[in-house]
Amino acid sequence: MKLEITLPWPPSANRYWRFVNNRVLVSREARAYKNHVIALSHTWPDIKFNDARLEVTITAHAPDKRARDLDNLIKITCDALQETGVFDNDAQIDKITIIRGVPVDKKTKWSTDASTGCAQAFKQTKAKRSFDFKGG
Repeated sequence: MKLEITLPWPPSANRYWRFVNNRVLVSREARAYKNHVIALSHTWPDIKFNDARLEVTITAHAPDKRARDLDNLIKITCDALQETGVFDNDAQIDKITIIRGVPVDKKTKWSTDASTGCAQAFKQTKAKRSFDFKGG
């Protein structure tokens, strides 16, 4: 089973939380991103990993040539995908690999392949920023 998903580049983890009146809240930008991913998920094939153990490989192609911390992409993207129901909880992810790709346009490609309980890597053929999501 394979699921390919194209997502916009997520906000940085540095902009995920906001402190308001002594409370920690998910930022407006993070909520908007999650809502956008949820809306996009209605166009995806109905593939769910439920409570399976997961491995995620991310190839991130930035929208520009600015220096970026790759680890800042992981949290909001995994949280947004969890909210779509692709998997039950991002705590299921046992391994995350992130690779810096060449900077390109503002799309993100996720690929999921859960055949035989373990996913195969998806190699993107188009020159776009990509996240390869591997679950099993």
